[in-house]
Amino acid sequence: MVKKNSYVTKVDLYKTTQDIIDLIKSVRKELKDDISDLRKELKNDIVTFKDQILTEIIKLPDDMTIVQGWSDRMEDHEVRIEKLEKKTLSS
Repeated sequence: MVKKNSYVTKVDLYKTTQDIIDLIKSVRKELKDDISDLRKELKNDIVTFKDQILTEIIKLPDDMTIVQGWSDRMEDHEVRIEKLEKKTLSS
């Protein structure tokens, strides 16, 4: 049996090249869509995190006001506790 040589023609090469180009275009489109989706997700995550931080920051002045209003009692609480203990133990 004699094997016949086969050659690639210009048409075959062109078709194969076009198939490869179409495949590359398809992969590029999928990657572009995936990147777009990831950007949207990341943006949403960043906005959510920013909102959480801002919510906590907004609460800080109220917390500081409370602490400042009771600071004199909070600073000497140990002395006050000792006085109360002495009064209850001596009674």
